[in-house]
Amino acid sequence: MPGRSRTAFGRMDDAGRLDIVVNNAGVDSVGRVERPLGGRLGRVPDTNLKGPFLVARQAIPRMRSTGGGVIVNVASNAGLVARPTSPPTRRRRRGC
Repeated sequence: MPGRSRTAFGRMDDAGRLDIVVNNAGVDSVGRVERPLGGRLGRVPDTNLKGPFLVARQAIPRMRSTGGGVIVNVASNAGLVARPTSPPTRRRRRGC
């Protein structure tokens, strides 16, 4: 993912200044806890926690160089609700 955010911001650099970033990506992993997760376990924290961090890390220096900007992180309250098909990774969404 770090390479993807650098590539996206590199393309944006050619277009002009950066005033706002909206982190609106999020994934979920639904299934019974007792069943194998396969590759789903890493996908949730990679997208929901690391993604906004990596985007902010690329955005902040660009915003500072032009006088500032705004980063909006969109989230869901789904991490606060227990369901039979919610894996333990729900706690990771809240950074626990």
